[in-house]
Amino acid sequence: MKTIRLFAVSAFTVMGMTMCTQNKATDTQQDAEEDTKIYDIPVESANFPKGSSGDFLGDSLPNWINQNFVYPEEALKAGVEGRINVLFVVEKDGSLSNVRIDPSIDPYIEAEMLRVFSKMPAWEPAKDENGNPVRMRYVLAWILNARTGKGDTFHFTLEDDSAQVDED
Repeated sequence: MKTIRLFAVSAFTVMGMTMCTQNKATDTQQDAEEDTKIYDIPVESANFPKGSSGDFLGDSLPNWINQNFVYPEEALKAGVEGRINVLFVVEKDGSLSNVRIDPSIDPYIEAEMLRVFSKMPAWEPAKDENGNPVRMRYVLAWILNARTGKGDTFHFTLEDDSAQVDED
């Protein structure tokens, strides 16, 4: 009888340890998934460091890009201009990853925009409902103008949901 009880207690202990290990593995897996999750719409969006105006899309980001973007001579000569989307992820530490251009209107423009984004300063990361930094997917539409050799962001207004380009 002692052997049966000892066996039953041992079996119960092993089952309990297995269940605890599985729960810990599930918790670890959930933590890993949460750690790599990329938000499209977090509670608080990521922001480019504010400039003197303190206005994210008003001055800081477009000015920074225009100050660092050198319109490729080949693209200027060919009159290449138009809208590109710069897609990227703002990481928890504010760095950028997975930067790509879609659509690519010119390989020289694409290479230059990737160069500019590779040297961009760290952003203020997005935050979840607990105020913790999270990864955020971001799309920046950029309009290139061969006449001026500059670009500008593609703004969406809240009043009428129409898209418009700010021009100088």
